[in-house]
Amino acid sequence: KKRRSGGGGPPPPPRTCTPEWECADWTACLGGERSQTCKDKNKCDPDNFVTVTTEACINPCENGIQDPGEEGIDCGGSCAACGITKGSVRIGAPANIPVEIATPATVTIELENLAKTDLQDMTVVIPETGLKESLGALPAGKTRKVEVTIDPLKTPQLVKQLKTQAAPQITFLVMEGDSTIAERAATLELSVPEGFATQLRVCDEDLAEHYACEPGEPLLFMIVDNRGAESDKKNVQFVYNLEKDGKEIFSSVFGPFNVEDDEILIQSEELSTLSLPPEVYQASVSMYERGVKKAEATQTVDLREKEIKTKGLSAGFLIFLLIIAVVIVVLYFAVDMFMERGGK
Repeated sequence: KKRRSGGGGPPPPPRTCTPEWECADWTACLGGERSQTCKDKNKCDPDNFVTVTTEACINPCENGIQDPGEEGIDCGGSCAACGITKGSVRIGAPANIPVEIATPATVTIELENLAKTDLQDMTVVIPETGLKESLGALPAGKTRKVEVTIDPLKTPQLVKQLKTQAAPQITFLVMEGDSTIAERAATLELSVPEGFATQLRVCDEDLAEHYACEPGEPLLFMIVDNRGAESDKKNVQFVYNLEKDGKEIFSSVFGPFNVEDDEILIQSEELSTLSLPPEVYQASVSMYERGVKKAEATQTVDLREKEIKTKGLSAGFLIFLLIIAVVIVVLYFAVDMFMERGGK
């Protein structure tokens, strides 16, 4: 008899992944640019499944002609009311905004209506972060303080800019309808204290736009700032531990990774097998380079107001099974009573 060697024939061909791109609508024309975000629904490349295309544009409310629906040149209709011009609002905002990459920052800006008429449909927009907050009306001569949130982990494109410029720029735009009536630039001073940080979050729709995670799943971020270093970091590994009241409930090792000397590494890992009750936990991540511990970061994880998905049976499904069981029992006794009466 002839025998085949090699375990029964050639290995199966590698599985292929076919990208399925889904694109959002183009954004409004702001500051002479508009953008479109496309996302590969199959996430064939977990590190590059989101693309952002930017192109120049002309805002119809700023093109210098009277378009259909406008009451005058660049005013009325969907544009600002006639008589309200650019510069009608003063924006009081810091020129430099320090932000830790792992932590959302709240920035307070002050808006003052310098026009002689009330502003009715005001919106604050930061194109670089996608923030758009409706403010409603602002009477003439009045001021208002507005708090906006800047979250670098939800805008990783800002962090990527650090490779080409010392600090990324953002722009505060004040809109009246579709018209830009004020703008002010600011510089983000992005930092990672001590060069290393960690953050455990619950994935939401904003994070799912940029990272390979599903809303509701725990998502772990490990951040290394290697700017200004004399060399690359080689064979970097992260050891993650999660504790509750001093008792370890989860531990895992991620890596190895390489970090270039001018790079900020944001490594994300979805902890899809982790099921956590809504309580307070203590987390720590140790960073090792070539087997030598180089840094450690800790975090208090408060999930009391968060909801993390579990991989077990859902409550709805358990109720469904219970209903089926009750129906079966009722049918059993009904058939038994029918047979008993028939026997008589």
